[in-house]
Amino acid sequence: MKNLFLASVARNTLDIFVKSLKRPASKLKVAFIPTAGNLIVDNWFVLEDRKKLLELGFSVIDINLEGKIAKELSKEMIEIDIVFFAGGNTFYLLQEVRKSGFDKIVIEFVNQGGMYIGSSAGTLLAGPTIELAKDIDNQNEAPDLKSFDALSLIDFVILPHYDDEDFKEKIDQNLLKNKNHEYEIVTICDDQAVAVNDDSIKIVKSDTKELK
Repeated sequence: MKNLFLASVARNTLDIFVKSLKRPASKLKVAFIPTAGNLIVDNWFVLEDRKKLLELGFSVIDINLEGKIAKELSKEMIEIDIVFFAGGNTFYLLQEVRKSGFDKIVIEFVNQGGMYIGSSAGTLLAGPTIELAKDIDNQNEAPDLKSFDALSLIDFVILPHYDDEDFKEKIDQNLLKNKNHEYEIVTICDDQAVAVNDDSIKIVKSDTKELK
């Protein structure tokens, strides 16, 4: 059973995710992956997503992928219920996921029933490719990345931040260039997320959008 919650800005929609849970948030342990934001000096958005998880009652364990190997990460994932990929540079995130071997760990984790939450870059990572992050994120920050192939936990591409004035024009240009793309492309706004539960896929929206 696949259970994914793929948000544009996770803190804006996590309340919806919590309502869907069969157990209280206080009984669940989240592996929080901040790696995508590591190269950004003012990565306040990563801290805000983490803060929201704590406010909702989750137990949060920080797991940074840089310099880690799969054996170490497997140990850190013991007794984890949810993996949360925060936002930042999508190319850098995929590079570190691949280098550390965390890609295989996460795919197995999700396929065995573990829950996946993505915020921005973390949402793109869940799809089959991060190619559409071109012209949005700085590809040069991931010099060791050999392929845009992502985790393929879903078979379509989600582009976040469609209502953000800093991103919309770039996203529209990408959509135009990729109108015949091999994968379906779904855009979501900052108060939306794509909830995936096996064959059920729906876009959900928060009642009240938090200020940035």
